[in-house]
Amino acid sequence: MGFYLDANYAYHRFIRNTRGNITTVDAPGAGTGAYQGTNLFSVNPAGLMVGEFLAVNNIWHGLLVIP
Repeated sequence: MGFYLDANYAYHRFIRNTRGNITTVDAPGAGTGAYQGTNLFSVNPAGLMVGEFLAVNNIWHGLLVIP
């Protein structure tokens, strides 16, 4: 699990599987402005991911990603 900033300084998260494939995880509604975007905190053994995202209105929301 990691992150990158795009040209607008928006956060994007990614996960890498055991085969090395990378999948970007962006929450629906996540902002695309400077320092907005998606943040993941942890992944459990079942692959569930928890995190948060900052929307375009600068309000934080919780996030649960189910594979």
